[in-house]
Amino acid sequence: MQTSAGRTVLSILASLAVASSLVTLWPVTRVSGTGGCPLNCSFPSGGFCGFNNSMCVCSSPCRNPADGCTLCNNEGSCLVNSSCSCFPCFSGTFCDTECSGNGTCTNTNSSGTCVCNPGFTGSQCGTVVTTTTTTSTTTTTETTTSTTATTTTTTETTTSTTATTTTTTETTTTTSSTTTTLPGPGHLKCYKTKDARAKASYTLDLIAGVGGFPNSLGCTLKLGSKKICVQVDKQNVAPTPPGGGPAIGANQGSVYLSYKLKCPKQTVGSVPLADQFGPGVFSVGAPKELLVPALPGPSNDHLACYKAKDARAKASYTLDLVAGVAGFTNETGCALKARAKSVCVAVTKQNVVPSPPGGGPAPGPGAGAKYIGYKLKCPTPTLSSVSATDQFGVGLFPPKKVAGLLVPAQ
Repeated sequence: MQTSAGRTVLSILASLAVASSLVTLWPVTRVSGTGGCPLNCSFPSGGFCGFNNSMCVCSSPCRNPADGCTLCNNEGSCLVNSSCSCFPCFSGTFCDTECSGNGTCTNTNSSGTCVCNPGFTGSQCGTVVTTTTTTSTTTTTETTTSTTATTTTTTETTTSTTATTTTTTETTTTTSSTTTTLPGPGHLKCYKTKDARAKASYTLDLIAGVGGFPNSLGCTLKLGSKKICVQVDKQNVAPTPPGGGPAIGANQGSVYLSYKLKCPKQTVGSVPLADQFGPGVFSVGAPKELLVPALPGPSNDHLACYKAKDARAKASYTLDLVAGVAGFTNETGCALKARAKSVCVAVTKQNVVPSPPGGGPAPGPGAGAKYIGYKLKCPTPTLSSVSATDQFGVGLFPPKKVAGLLVPAQ
């Protein structure tokens, strides 16, 4: 028969065992400040307050240690790969960022849309709007001269001339040009992957969203996806590149699934483009793949990618890539060969036959995004399968070897 003291000891040991298992399963995040856990750490289902009451230890990566182990804020849901799937207005590891911090959401469910603060645009207000105003001044000078003559018939004749000058200055201020810059979804790092969904074929038309590229009608797309591409931030590029290309907005956590594409042959002329590795002229062939926006990323335009030849001089760079999508890791010491292998441009997908299952983010903004694709080598990552949903359904995609980097161009 157990005594009261014995039962107390057993209870303490059981609590320590639970704590030990949770510490083993999930990383611990320390809460800033001295002592005290936020809220109550949602014990017992979400986690517990440990380590001298200084931090929450949560039972799942979907739970936020800094917010009392709350499960996927703003009505997000935890996927089978233990990452949060957010509603359209929200982003971040725990769906805790509303409209990129630059706006407010009309509703916290799937029908919500972002109302952006002045100076921002995009489905999640992650795009900075830059306005350039030119002012001109015109000055007009008008001169009037009058002459007066006086004659007196005596012994003396006097003639006087008076000159009067009047100057009128007129200043006109005009706003002659306004330029709005809409950055695309930033750099995209692509990984080879395998698609467990059933194989299928579709026919579709692609309407060009960039001048100089033709519409492609009667194309064939094959499931499954060969690559998954996610948004990253590029840092510490060495040597310093020549510079150029469009402005890069805030990281919105964009996600794309890539599919093999076959379209009727067409002639595309040479295309002048510039990115951070300098300007160049690119010989463009046939479209070879289609990048389709996917959840958990925001709304983006489809991207048709063409084989390309780069006339610029060969160059090599090292760089670091900072992950912008949950489930992916930062990678340092990557090597990029600055000789383009592809050019990708925004398109609109139409007349898909048969009708796909549906899903994925809302249609993109039609921003006319352009990209230049490069070969990239990084240390092979060890990543868990990622759940992604596009217009062809939902699936699990294991990121494998790095397949390339798409750099925004103009």
